[in-house]
Amino acid sequence: MKDKELRGFEFILIANQMLSIFKLSELQVVNEFLWLKFLDEYYFLSIWAFFICFIGYYRIDGIRINLITIILAEICIVLQEYNIISYNYKSYNMMAGLTFVLLSMIVYYTCPVLRQLLITGTFKNIGFISKKISGTQVSVFYPTDEKYSKNSDVSYMPYPGYFDTIHFIFKRRLGVINAPPKWLFKLSGQVMVKKMMGVINNANLKILSSKMPIVVYSHGLSSNRNYQASFCKDLASKGCIVISLQHQDEDYLENVSLPSKGLDFLNGMNQAVIRRKEQVKQVLDFAFDRNKLATLFKNQEQIQKSNSFQLNDKAIMCGHSYGGQTAVLCGLDDERIFATIALDPVMNIFDLPAFKPLIEKQVNKPFLILTSDNFSKYFGWYKQKEVLSKWMYYNTNSKKLLLALRMKNTEHADYIDAALFQPRELQILRKDVHSPNTVSMNLIMINKLAEFFIFESLLKSQDNFDSQKVLDKFEDMCKNGIKETNPLEVLQN
Repeated sequence: MKDKELRGFEFILIANQMLSIFKLSELQVVNEFLWLKFLDEYYFLSIWAFFICFIGYYRIDGIRINLITIILAEICIVLQEYNIISYNYKSYNMMAGLTFVLLSMIVYYTCPVLRQLLITGTFKNIGFISKKISGTQVSVFYPTDEKYSKNSDVSYMPYPGYFDTIHFIFKRRLGVINAPPKWLFKLSGQVMVKKMMGVINNANLKILSSKMPIVVYSHGLSSNRNYQASFCKDLASKGCIVISLQHQDEDYLENVSLPSKGLDFLNGMNQAVIRRKEQVKQVLDFAFDRNKLATLFKNQEQIQKSNSFQLNDKAIMCGHSYGGQTAVLCGLDDERIFATIALDPVMNIFDLPAFKPLIEKQVNKPFLILTSDNFSKYFGWYKQKEVLSKWMYYNTNSKKLLLALRMKNTEHADYIDAALFQPRELQILRKDVHSPNTVSMNLIMINKLAEFFIFESLLKSQDNFDSQKVLDKFEDMCKNGIKETNPLEVLQN
């Protein structure tokens, strides 16, 4: 239960309704309970108690199934209490009310919103800005000296039209008939609107005495630049400036037929990935210009004048799914990127003649590829297994640099923050989200593995980098730090 938010006001709200139903059930034995009379006299069972708790619930989580069952239960209570319903239907009404309250209790326990992950670095306060770099909207996570307050926090919602974007992408992938309606996306997305990332908006950048690495993050299809906030925040807490890009993939999907025919969808997304690569290049051009980078922050004059502010001369590239493919493509083709992390990546673009040579040449920098249990089973058309196998075959002598792993007991969306703000009752409809009991621990492990990989890369030259040292650190952390079984399995060609 340590990773679930079972909040007091939710319990009080449900208890309020359960006791109200007992009081209104007109059973003689219930009416003799003095504690029910006491609670009633002190307004615990009043409509005002319901509204106070209801507003607290909505402000934090938005509309979820639990909120709907609570509303239906309250309607039954009001109908009974004010004699709005005829006597013949009162017993049915109370049975319905009791059923809705019981459903609320079940959902309360089994379908929680999971807790935000705690950051593990030295710098506990994380600044955040949303800006445009060369036409690309980005979210920037970085260490700051300013203190956190709820008023300065930012929600996971990247922009008001995001629900339109995600609905469009699902229509292009599944067709109009099979795609969920837009209202369902907006309804389910209320939790994203309410859930805060735990950052400080428009804060000063903390100027460190050591060089600050630049990390670029690329999100997956139907995702957004804030979906991996826990990953970005954790790296920022260790002194990195993390720039997460917003890719407008729908621009390339407008011409895809509905439903997609043959390779229409994949060809459209391959074009989008090429554009993604260009966006990464433009962001790196900007980020490695010290004076331009300083303009992102509120204390830009202090940054520009400071002799202490220095950037690492090469960047780290990270991404998930289509963003993982983007990360690999950029890492192979841009010398400014010295280490690459691809989380459960799509790999089909490297099956094309134009990009096949990149997979066939020897890697000369560290790559970490982390795959889930069932990606190839559910998404075989993205060629992860086949192309990754080819890549390892061409790099049999580069095992120290190319580290390909499978993380057991993970699903595709366990690599992003989806489960930290999406209600579990909607996640269970999808095949690519794991149970809430393991998702927080999975994210902690992923974040620590990325940390070990990145900082081992920073400390060692390419000739001296040895991926086995990363695995040894991770094994030690599992055994002595979090006392969990090591879930990593090294993939062989």
